[in-house]
Amino acid sequence: MIAQIYPLKRMPRSVKVFDYEVPENLSPLLRGQLVTIPFRQSVLYGIVARVQEKPKRGILLKSIISIEPHYALSDAELIFFESMAYELVQSVSSFLYACLPKIPKHIRTTKKTVQEIKTLTIPKSESESLFTLAKQLSDRHRAFCYQSDLKRIAAMITFYLREKSDQKCIILTPTVLDATRLRAYVQAFSPMLYTSEQTEQEQFNTWLSFKTATHGMLIGTKNTIFLTDPQTTTIFVVRSSSSHHGHHQQNPRFDARCVLERYEQLMHTNLFYFDVLPRFEDLYKYSDTPILGQSPHVDLSLVDMTQEYQGSAAGSYLSFIAQETIERELKQKSRILCVLNKKSRVSRLSCSTCKKSVVCSTCQSAYAVSENQMRCIRCLHTEPRWNICEFCHTATIKETSCGNKKLSEILQNEFPNARFSSIDKEHPFVDKEADIILTTSFYLEEPFNPFEPDQFGVIVLLDADESLYHESSESLRETLYAFEQWKAVAFRCRASLLLQTRTLSLFQEYLENPDTFLRKELASRSSYHLPPFRHICLLQLKETDLRRKDIRLSEYKREIRKRLPEVHIQNMPNGLEIRFIDTEKNILLDLFFTFPDDVIIDMHADSR
Repeated sequence: MIAQIYPLKRMPRSVKVFDYEVPENLSPLLRGQLVTIPFRQSVLYGIVARVQEKPKRGILLKSIISIEPHYALSDAELIFFESMAYELVQSVSSFLYACLPKIPKHIRTTKKTVQEIKTLTIPKSESESLFTLAKQLSDRHRAFCYQSDLKRIAAMITFYLREKSDQKCIILTPTVLDATRLRAYVQAFSPMLYTSEQTEQEQFNTWLSFKTATHGMLIGTKNTIFLTDPQTTTIFVVRSSSSHHGHHQQNPRFDARCVLERYEQLMHTNLFYFDVLPRFEDLYKYSDTPILGQSPHVDLSLVDMTQEYQGSAAGSYLSFIAQETIERELKQKSRILCVLNKKSRVSRLSCSTCKKSVVCSTCQSAYAVSENQMRCIRCLHTEPRWNICEFCHTATIKETSCGNKKLSEILQNEFPNARFSSIDKEHPFVDKEADIILTTSFYLEEPFNPFEPDQFGVIVLLDADESLYHESSESLRETLYAFEQWKAVAFRCRASLLLQTRTLSLFQEYLENPDTFLRKELASRSSYHLPPFRHICLLQLKETDLRRKDIRLSEYKREIRKRLPEVHIQNMPNGLEIRFIDTEKNILLDLFFTFPDDVIIDMHADSR
């Protein structure tokens, strides 16, 4: 008997299985079982890929040492891991090693810690609608549902599980903080927690407890998706449009939502997404079913900065309307939250005479500006950088950018009697006594607690267009997603929302009918070869010699063109961006497996 084994160890992508002899005392050996094997000068764990009756061919094979009782993978689970390893251009051994919890040297039970239990309360005016949405979910196999914050998502899940108490479910959150906050409010379901902050012993014990349970709840971040099993009935994805669901910094590079789509196809698990705005992928996948829920209503004011900014002593940073609003709120003893992302590379061209922004002549999208050229972030049209305005023909084109340091000085000068505070990743402390707080998107990730929100009179988005100028095909969605996130914060904090923009018509068209706007944009993405109609793969090299790097990238580009002459390949600063359709995927994957391991391949780059 010969067993083909996946050693639980990082292996080159071209490595498949290793043959071992099966001792008679270990028969019958089954696919998916955990075994210990001799490997070079050490002993490793391995997973049985298959067992075959075939001759040894005169080769002296090492024998399997033992079958380990800790766990075994079902055939369905192993098929899932094998298919994902292929899709991510990884050896199955490496993928299993990275995804499965590590087995501690000395397995012991961990002490159960006393978990904080908090009461989840929802206003009566909202509880009926949330209960109705939960009922609608229970009639569906998969859905996207608008929900403004983690508290209301917790209520939805609670209502759903009360109707279906026999469920074995996983709740996927984008951050550890979200997972721990959510856990405290769903203690009625005895949830287990799985995060990267736990020890190997805690992770392993949590996985075994969930794996052997017939029903229950597991809450965790992106790696939790690999703890699913055939008995898992439902998966909830919290804040499903967040980029934190992606894992792109080291192998295996993946996006949790793409992995879940594959898992749902294999296992037919219920799959529900919750967030303030769907991705275009969600609209595409759920085109035949209505999206549930709706965006929350807040008191919203739009300010056209092409008209208003001249009336302010603070220049282009603070409109006259924003100044008046802040002054009014201060008189009423209300707190103000001002938002501006200082770390994003915001660079745009506009004319200081006619006040018009320079946009793409092909599709009217924003340009990413470099020293000598402008490249459209959407259709990739490029042209030389303007020096003279083509609207008013004056040489007053200027590059503008925003920064929190300068804005902090402006706000303190404009409102000298107000107590001022700034919050960002380097300064996470929240001054509860501050009258005016200036923050970045960091506030959404940590300081903002939807279960215990701060109270503000108004939230001011000082530059709602900031994300439009990111060099990304997702810049429009990122802009609208940021807007909807701050709108949800305003709703939870019972504040009004004031939005400053130089693209007023964009927000007006979106707000008139969000669903129509998004589906119109979805249709246009097909013309520009953008996701979800095309998938994006990034190919990068670990090569320090720039000349050799260019030569190798050119070789890989030719190899891809030989097999797929029509595929779209874009040269990027660190490698190649490849846009492909479903029918081209397997051809690319088979080719990528022939590339050396210093070629970094991200098949889920759509979500970066």
